[in-house]
Amino acid sequence: MDIFRSHPGFPGLFIACAFSGTLSTVSTSINAMAAVTLEDVLRPHLLHMTQKKLILVSKGLSILYGVGCITVAVLSSFLSWGVLQGSFTVMGVVSGPLLGVFILGMFIPATNRLGAFSGILVGFCVSLWLAVGSTLHPPSEETMGVLPSFTGSCSLTNITMSHNSNQKQKSISTVLHPNDKRGIFNFYSTSYLYFGAMATSTVVLVGLVVSYATGPTKRSQIKEGLLWWDLNKKKEEIPSQHRDRMPEKPQVIPLMNMNKEEVL
Repeated sequence: MDIFRSHPGFPGLFIACAFSGTLSTVSTSINAMAAVTLEDVLRPHLLHMTQKKLILVSKGLSILYGVGCITVAVLSSFLSWGVLQGSFTVMGVVSGPLLGVFILGMFIPATNRLGAFSGILVGFCVSLWLAVGSTLHPPSEETMGVLPSFTGSCSLTNITMSHNSNQKQKSISTVLHPNDKRGIFNFYSTSYLYFGAMATSTVVLVGLVVSYATGPTKRSQIKEGLLWWDLNKKKEEIPSQHRDRMPEKPQVIPLMNMNKEEVL
């Protein structure tokens, strides 16, 4: 916008491209959420509702999700941190525990239902606690690595003055107060990019402890194909089955017989 503002048409083209790309992505996501909510959550309880009424319910859900997105966008303008940090924080709080549950289910056969529920609950509480605590108690400038800046004893060589060109500027300095935050308040200085990793680690550790404490799941009780190494085993079996079905010698079909129905 700043570079091409003097060229007619370019700012409008840029805004049109930005709006079209954003609106197409957002509308697709909103309609997908409405369809999933209707099909998986509401449809089993609305068996006697006609198709026309279900379409109206789906449109109402789309409007509801759209209003929610606009509300979140308006509220994000009042936050002290930017939109990018806010989105990464929310994704870390929500997606971190989910990743931990998937790791428990795919890589650790001893995980049981109580361990998975306990892990995701504790992991979500830990990530939410870190997000709220870091917002209420932001890190100090010393913790963030902000260097001290001052303009004392700087001569005014770049300023034209009529009465005295050798005048010195008064000393103006910014004094950084020492970091008095210790203990748990210093722990809130953790970067928001680590919220998801800490939540995932918490889910795995708590899930393991609770699963082994309440009775681990036996390997014989798990269906075939639910663990990671079962998927690798199936990938190795599929090429061998294809090799068994392949003929030893290639079939040669004359060109004159290519149009016959009996030739596949």
